[in-house]
Amino acid sequence: MSKVIIREPNDAELIHIKSFLKEYGLDDSGISKEQFKILLYNNEIAAFGRLKKHNDCIELCSVGVVKEYRGKGLGEAIVKNLLSEVKQDVYLVTVIPGFFNKMGFKEIKEYPISLKYKSENFCEKHHPGDVIAVMKWEKKEA
Repeated sequence: MSKVIIREPNDAELIHIKSFLKEYGLDDSGISKEQFKILLYNNEIAAFGRLKKHNDCIELCSVGVVKEYRGKGLGEAIVKNLLSEVKQDVYLVTVIPGFFNKMGFKEIKEYPISLKYKSENFCEKHHPGDVIAVMKWEKKEA
């Protein structure tokens, strides 16, 4: 039986996450470990993601699954865990909108100004030629 734990990373784990962010072309700007959650699968970092607070929104970003752990539902698990902590709508900029559609994100054309640079520059630099989508997840009232 595989053991899964989701928690905030320690300093050493954050260093590993930074290397994955560079390797996978993910957002590595303004990082603090308090923003992140990691998913440990049998005590190994298997997935990670963060909630980045901007002046005008909360952004889900830097979501990744370590290559050898892909296809096990771990990316979805980390995203759902992060979303369970928010009390408002969440935005993201992605090149894989189909993955996020499954969790209730919808593609939008108008979005917070804080995501403008990322949608127009960051993704193009790190994922040239990929279609970039800005998406929104609406927090449901309890």
